[in-house]
Amino acid sequence: IFFRVYFFFGSKAPMDPQALYRTLEGTFNIDNNVRQQAEAQLKQAESHPGYLGIIFQAACADQVNADIRLAAALRFKNRLRNEDCDEDWKSPVQKDEEVVVRKALGAVIMAPSKVRSVLLEELQRILTYDSLSWEGLVTEVMQGLNMHKITGALSVLRVLCKRFEYKPEGEDAPLDNVVNKCFPLLIQMFQYINGLPNIAPEIAFMQKLLCKIYWSATNMRIPPLFFSNAQHFAQWLDCFLQVLKQPVQETDALSPHWKVKKWIGHILNRLLSKYGNPRGLKKHEQQLGQAFIDAYAMKFLEGWMTLCSWYRAKQYVSPQPLALALNYMDTAMDFKPTYEIVRGNLDVLMFEVLFPMLCFTEADAEMWQDNPQEYIRKLYDPIGDLYNPRLSASNLLLKLSYPTKIFHAKDCLNRFLVFITNQLNKYQADAQKDFQAKDGCLFAIGSLRRRLRLNDEYKDHMEPLIQAHVIPEFQNPNGFLRAKACWVCSQYSKVDWKNPETLLAIVKGLLALMNDPELPVRVQAGTSLKDFVKIRKTKEVVQPLLEQMVGSLFKLMNEIDNDSIIETLEYIIEKFGENLANAALSLCRMLCEHFVKTSPNLPDPSAEDADDVPANLGDEEEESALAAAACLRALCTLIAAVHEHEELYPQMEQYFVPLFQLLMTQNKSEYLDEALELISRLTYFSKKISPQMWPVAFATMDQAYREWAPDYLPQMLAPLDNFISRDPETFCRGSHNGVRYIQMVYNMMETCLSDEDMENDFQVCPKLMDSILQNTKDYPAEVNEYVPRMFDLIMRTMQQHSGMGAGFKILCMNVIACGLFYNAQLTIQYLAERQILAPVFKMWFDMIPNMTRYYDKKLAVIGLTAILQAMNTHGTAWMPATFFNAEQMKLISGIIVKLVLECHADSKRMDEEDDDDDDEEEESDDDDDDLDDDDLDDDDDDDFVDAGGKDGFKFSAEDGGESLNKLIKEAREVNFGDKFNFNDDDDDLDEEDYECIIVELEESLIFRDVMAEMGSKHQELWNTVMGSLTPDTKQKLEAAVKYAEEKKEQKEAEEKAKQK
Repeated sequence: IFFRVYFFFGSKAPMDPQALYRTLEGTFNIDNNVRQQAEAQLKQAESHPGYLGIIFQAACADQVNADIRLAAALRFKNRLRNEDCDEDWKSPVQKDEEVVVRKALGAVIMAPSKVRSVLLEELQRILTYDSLSWEGLVTEVMQGLNMHKITGALSVLRVLCKRFEYKPEGEDAPLDNVVNKCFPLLIQMFQYINGLPNIAPEIAFMQKLLCKIYWSATNMRIPPLFFSNAQHFAQWLDCFLQVLKQPVQETDALSPHWKVKKWIGHILNRLLSKYGNPRGLKKHEQQLGQAFIDAYAMKFLEGWMTLCSWYRAKQYVSPQPLALALNYMDTAMDFKPTYEIVRGNLDVLMFEVLFPMLCFTEADAEMWQDNPQEYIRKLYDPIGDLYNPRLSASNLLLKLSYPTKIFHAKDCLNRFLVFITNQLNKYQADAQKDFQAKDGCLFAIGSLRRRLRLNDEYKDHMEPLIQAHVIPEFQNPNGFLRAKACWVCSQYSKVDWKNPETLLAIVKGLLALMNDPELPVRVQAGTSLKDFVKIRKTKEVVQPLLEQMVGSLFKLMNEIDNDSIIETLEYIIEKFGENLANAALSLCRMLCEHFVKTSPNLPDPSAEDADDVPANLGDEEEESALAAAACLRALCTLIAAVHEHEELYPQMEQYFVPLFQLLMTQNKSEYLDEALELISRLTYFSKKISPQMWPVAFATMDQAYREWAPDYLPQMLAPLDNFISRDPETFCRGSHNGVRYIQMVYNMMETCLSDEDMENDFQVCPKLMDSILQNTKDYPAEVNEYVPRMFDLIMRTMQQHSGMGAGFKILCMNVIACGLFYNAQLTIQYLAERQILAPVFKMWFDMIPNMTRYYDKKLAVIGLTAILQAMNTHGTAWMPATFFNAEQMKLISGIIVKLVLECHADSKRMDEEDDDDDDEEEESDDDDDDLDDDDLDDDDDDDFVDAGGKDGFKFSAEDGGESLNKLIKEAREVNFGDKFNFNDDDDDLDEEDYECIIVELEESLIFRDVMAEMGSKHQELWNTVMGSLTPDTKQKLEAAVKYAEEKKEQKEAEEKAKQK
């Protein structure tokens, strides 16, 4: 940015400024031909050197027409943000940097307000240049103040201070210079303005700028000036207090008079929350904090209560400062001096200030009638809650109802509930109903749900209260009360309902109101229904009404883009998926269609007009985007919900294929997470992946990764693994546009591991290699060529990134283990040819004590056992004799035994945890499913059959041997060389739920079978291995094998039962 500014100030422009001014003026001509010609000339002029400089001069020149100046400022801003600007702007600057920016600063200060507001945006970007001298910039601002260009100078000063608004201490040193030089003059200006008899809007705007400057300069810390000069701090507070108490006549919330009170509210709330308890401050801050509490906290509270009294007297009060006033009171409840002021006025505060804020207002009614979509948007807008007096009032009521401090009144809740009860009784008794007061009562009841629903004194009264005062409002002639009744019911959905008829009345009432004539009622009913679908007590009530619910929800989705409505549908699918199997295809089609309808397109960076498309979505587009994302989440839920009906998945693909073609494009990039999750679930639950899914989903993932989504490899891991494991034949033999699918994955891994910026994604690559090697044993002709290439990637990465940590090293060793499982001869041959056989095994053995995950230990057992199995199958001629000698084979066998026992212990622990989780889920969901909770007997020490037999081997009590720990120590101490060196101190791996071929294998049974075959083919080696085991170890091995056999039998029985 700075280089561009330097260019248009420092270069000699060959363009004629007057000619450019006339061209700008032509863009306003009423003659369409003249206007189009002027636009074309400006487009052509953009490529000329000096264009930006003249445009900027036109924006700042006093003699130029105001409209032309504004047009020039806008073109300057848009052109400066264009990434395709001339290379001259990027030329290096050696000196005069400060002079250049000071010229820009001075020009902005002198510009008229409309032009200045445009240029200030670019000034803020220019000031990010770190080497600027702030001394000169502050001088420029001071000159503007002295020349009576006060608004311009204050606006620029705010931008200067905002540069450090969120900078931590130590990085904001220039800010202290700004404060020291400018704040003494600013406080004098503030005091002078406050002393004026009449504050015009322009003067109030200056007050607002002064407050915003103070806010930015003190956001992270109080400047040193305030500690060295406490009187200066007090002067600012006095000015804030004076402005706070000044009455305001305007009835426009955008008036500068109300805006300045809003900024004072922000400042005071931060001061009270941060300095209200001096004991929690740093030592040098305590004196200042105590001074604020003693001299000002109560005064400001009284000022805010004065503002509330205006509201109580039916005077107009802007919502923003009113909400901030209540937030200040909320914080003041925690401190005794400020609480005592509120305590003396509690009844007035609760009944005459807070309660009216809870009621439906005329402004609400006007928006409800004229723009119901906007009413709904604001209702569900979390950002709008910051300045929502209704929400602030309910939060303060909730605070008053929780007496957490010893000095708090204990009867606030009872007093307020008595008031609410009287209001409800009055409503029922009066012929002329006060519908707005009833709305306030319902809102209060709903807001206090956490206090009332769980409190023993009140919880038993909530169901009768809802029966008497809430459910009847489903029939109220006023739509806002029907909607509020829906909301209150949802807040108490988890009440311990005694009468099933109450639940039935609520659910049927909500369902009926989803066809209400007024849109806000329909939306509130649909979102409230979600809370009743969640709870198990409504299952029998909801189930017969499912078809009607789903139909009403889709009808509502076609009327408005609201993600909460789709969340309700998602909960219904999740809870009642089995009952919706017949409607699954219709649900799938409608959700796909709704996504296409609601999802906004992002600009395609490759398009010529990409820069003309706004990057930020508007409120309506954002609502649509959220609704579209909710559709994708609902589709994910639907796929999982019908998993017992696998025949549906191929039929669903007719809707998913065009959806994936749309999703896997860059202008839908904001949905890539949901798209990958959708692909992952569909490929996981399908029995077989259809041929059309490979080009539509797999190949498009590769294209997205190559072209615009290089950061998404971790999210692509699950769907890629599903493609590989579910259809290894197509993965190995298939191709798209001449590129094999296995080559696509290899390219992804190579790209990732070759990019140092992608170091955080490195762990994905060994996991992908694991998947390939585990699932493609039956396709050696297609895969063998890739095995050494994958090993090369891993070895190169380990050497080049030796600081990656123990976790990454374990993943790399897992690749070697999977390579042994895939083809032990090929893997050993590769390691021997690269002369890294000994270093790799040393590294592997070194890592065994660091392996905490069951998967890593199991994989090590399978890989090392594969060496023994290859020796049984192919003899020993292929094995490098210098490495695989008798002693080394004894060490490897000992390590296998140790890991088998650890895997057995881990397996038992995880099975017990799964049983506990099942019990908890059964208890929480109140399910009636019969679960087999019998504990497996692992203490039975039945022997294996004889060693030479084909079914296994028998350990005898007479066998002696060494300690397994000693074997591990020996293995680690063998001098294999130091080709690889890693940091073992970090990068621990989390336990993950793996579902792959390796996990399904029982390592203890494989080891038993391999050792049994070794006993018949390599008796001498078998005797050596068996002789190294103690009787206790043999007994534990027998228990592990028995436990594995029982698990295997149990799984087979469960599978048969499932098939039946």
